[in-house]
Amino acid sequence: MSADFNPQFSKLGEILVHNGKATEGGINEALVQQKTTNDKIGVTLIEMGMIEEDDFSTAYSQQ
Repeated sequence: MSADFNPQFSKLGEILVHNGKATEGGINEALVQQKTTNDKIGVTLIEMGMIEEDDFSTAYSQQ
C-alpha cells in the first residue's frame, strides 16, 4: 500500500480478502481506480465487477 494508506478502506479490503471475495491485487487496483473517481471503495469494487453488493454489505457489517 502507498503512503496514502486509509485504514477504513484497508479494513474493508482485508475483510473482503479474508472472506475470499477479493484478492489483495484486486483491492490495490480498486484503490488506484478510486483515486480517479473519488467514489467510496465499495462503489469502486462493485463498479469494477470485483464484488457483488451482497459481498460489500456483508464485509461492511463486519467492520
